[in-house]
Amino acid sequence: PTYVKIFNIICSLLVYTSSGIIRLKFHPSTMGLIRILCGRVLPLIVFIVALILGYFARHQQPLALFFATVIPLRHGHLPPHTFGHGKMKGTPEVPKDMKPKPRPANESFL
Repeated sequence: PTYVKIFNIICSLLVYTSSGIIRLKFHPSTMGLIRILCGRVLPLIVFIVALILGYFARHQQPLALFFATVIPLRHGHLPPHTFGHGKMKGTPEVPKDMKPKPRPANESFL
């Protein structure tokens, strides 16, 4: 069966050292790539993710900040809480001389 072949392949990659530690045995040509990925790329990704999570965790509502950042970035705009207001295209400013209309007298709230 196929699962036996997969198990045999995985077992052929395992090497038992004299101290009893199980290590993976790779082809020598792939060791350089694995060393670069595990030694340089992966720590950089972990560091960047930790910075982003730390930035969001500082705020009272981290999930709201996440969506307030991601949604403008998805539309190609800079997030206003990071880069300042006025950078997004959207609702125009309300004129200074405009006054709100009074609420209806028979309005009911649910």
